[in-house]
Amino acid sequence: MSPTTVRVATTVWSVSIDVTTTLEVSAEVAWRDLLDTHAYPDWNPFVTRLDGTLAPGQRLDVDLALGGRRVHMRPRVTEVLQGRSFAWLGHLVLPGLFDGAHRFEIRPLDDARSELVQSETLSGALVPFARRLLTGDTPRGFVAMNDAFKTRVERAR
Repeated sequence: MSPTTVRVATTVWSVSIDVTTTLEVSAEVAWRDLLDTHAYPDWNPFVTRLDGTLAPGQRLDVDLALGGRRVHMRPRVTEVLQGRSFAWLGHLVLPGLFDGAHRFEIRPLDDARSELVQSETLSGALVPFARRLLTGDTPRGFVAMNDAFKTRVERAR
């Protein structure tokens, strides 16, 4: 079985993406590296910059590499579960037009293995016009990040 699985589900007004990658490191090691956001430019081909405080209510400065384009966002952190996950919500233009609820989660499998789950639900009135990007380039970006993260954490052990 491949260490990475991809699931994309669509409705008229939304796209949901889940990318799960098995890591041959403990959840504690994976979580520590995931929180090292200052190192993202060194290894992350998708989230090329993530600046800000990972705390609920805080705004982040995020740069994404998406299909050969740089996309800048200022999402608000919606959740941080220490040792487990963090999430944000971003909007394009105005809430309701194009919203992205993104989540990063580390799931323990056993003492020496874990999973990185990166998921997002994109919704709003502009989704039908961006469906090709959302179902193609966006999942590919998630896979690229998850695979690079796997290489990074497993090489360091």
